[in-house]
Amino acid sequence: MKASPLTLSLLLASAICLPSLQAEIRLGAVYSTSGDLAPLGVPSLEGAKVAVDQINASGGIGGEKVVLTILPTPSSAYVVGKNIRHAVAKDPAIDAFFGLSDTDLARAAGHAACAAGKVFVTSGATSPLLPDQSGPRVYLACFGDNAQAAVAAEWLAKTRGAKTVSLLYVNSKTYPKLLHTYFSEAFRHHGGKVIATLPFVGGTVPKIPAWALKADAIYLAAETALEAKPIIKALRDAGHHGPIVGGDGYDAPDVWNNTTLGKDVWYTTHAFPAHTTGSSSEATIAAFSSAYTKATGRPANSFAGLGRDTALLLATSVHQAHTEKKPLVSVLNSTRNFPGVTGSISYTDGSRVPVKPVALVSARSPQAQPIQITPSWVHKP
Repeated sequence: MKASPLTLSLLLASAICLPSLQAEIRLGAVYSTSGDLAPLGVPSLEGAKVAVDQINASGGIGGEKVVLTILPTPSSAYVVGKNIRHAVAKDPAIDAFFGLSDTDLARAAGHAACAAGKVFVTSGATSPLLPDQSGPRVYLACFGDNAQAAVAAEWLAKTRGAKTVSLLYVNSKTYPKLLHTYFSEAFRHHGGKVIATLPFVGGTVPKIPAWALKADAIYLAAETALEAKPIIKALRDAGHHGPIVGGDGYDAPDVWNNTTLGKDVWYTTHAFPAHTTGSSSEATIAAFSSAYTKATGRPANSFAGLGRDTALLLATSVHQAHTEKKPLVSVLNSTRNFPGVTGSISYTDGSRVPVKPVALVSARSPQAQPIQITPSWVHKP
């Protein structure tokens, strides 16, 4: 599929005139709406719902309205897989599933979807290994962990002048383990030295040796902002005053409000609103942001944008598959330059992970316009 960078309104308006081969586009949205991952799952789901409402209010895509089946789930891989299997048994006509922001949950979702012959596109689970691990119908609509770790390493080495880093990571979850691996390789690539690597159990505050605190910076790979905060406090109380950097699991602005812990704490996350080549127009971004705030009473963030982009990408792709009588995977594999509010989406060179911009955000001012970086070097998955 070669989508031109039109605004959503123009795309939908022109599509209404096309003949419809199927009355509905049926999508299943799988998100963690309770548990530790709810701060990421809830805005993503709300962003997807806003996108579907906008599509349907415009008459659908080619006359096809979108029917969204919501599969709310706690932060449990077992429940994720079970919910997808039950959804397919209840409604075999579901065209595809999407959602989730955690690698282990998304892997379970991908296995369940592929076993049922369905596509699964994760909006926010960032392991670049997911497609190969989960099956031939699994895609990412977000960047990979190798890209966001590369941005963190490059920024610390080149912009902050860090020569040494101590690296702390949760050793029981795939996401922080991947960040640890990719970051250490990228930092060394830029001439830096990792002086300490400290694995720890999630939900605990590790004991940090004094020599590790002497590093110029600390990279802390934790699952969520809530998990990172007590460790950051321990690091500051122990005397480390340099920058502390983490991944997109930190992207929960409410967690950083009314706290001094955000000082010189940074995280990589998904660009929103993206202002790189091929992204959605300013008018489209403004329309989505306004609709999201009206629906939720809250400003849209990057995870809301990812939910929106993934729902729209899938709905548009399913409509094309219906119209051209092609397999959905064939349509997705040929996607080039699909305009999103979090950046353009293309699947090229056989990869089902798009190349997208990475935002670098200050935890102290998460609402400020973030730095958006495309890394100069990225470790292969």
